[in-house]
Amino acid sequence: MKKYQNIIVLINEEINTKQVLEHAIIMANAFETIITLVYVVNIALVISKFYQSANIEQIELGIEKQGEKILKEISTIVPQGIKVKGVIEIGSIGSIILSAAKKYNADFIVIDKQIFGLPKKIV
Repeated sequence: MKKYQNIIVLINEEINTKQVLEHAIIMANAFETIITLVYVVNIALVISKFYQSANIEQIELGIEKQGEKILKEISTIVPQGIKVKGVIEIGSIGSIILSAAKKYNADFIVIDKQIFGLPKKIV
């Protein structure tokens, strides 16, 4: 059986984080692996905020603080004994999935299927 070493979990405001994380926790327990939480900042949101404010440094700081806060809250859901780390990435969900998989050497990626507009149940 394949030994997973790193499970990536994508997180943003559109994702049902608890449900997605529950699946990752089950897998992490079974395979004794690390969970990498990837907080995805929607690039369209960044651009719209940039046009509302000329101070890009403030925007970046606000995004980073928000991401760190969300990652910290979500990390508390993960039971002790499971290694978890959090990172912040800016871009579209699709591109982040691919780049995060390569960047963090993902063996498995857990995402919410509704991100891609898929129905809740596929028959």
